[in-house]
Amino acid sequence: TNLVTAEQTVVADLGTVKNLGKVLFTDYLLPFEITSVLLMASMIGAVMLGKPEKNQSTE
Repeated sequence: TNLVTAEQTVVADLGTVKNLGKVLFTDYLLPFEITSVLLMASMIGAVMLGKPEKNQSTE
């Protein structure tokens, strides 16, 4: 017989994108937002540091 136990249901549902999104946006919302702000700031900083300097000399 093909009986599905509660253990198999939990294991099959573990690690799905839906569950990851639910956990990130409910239980870990504040750490997720802080991490996203830090990553955005580091990307902006990397772009600013990577741009070549403009020479504004008027000779």
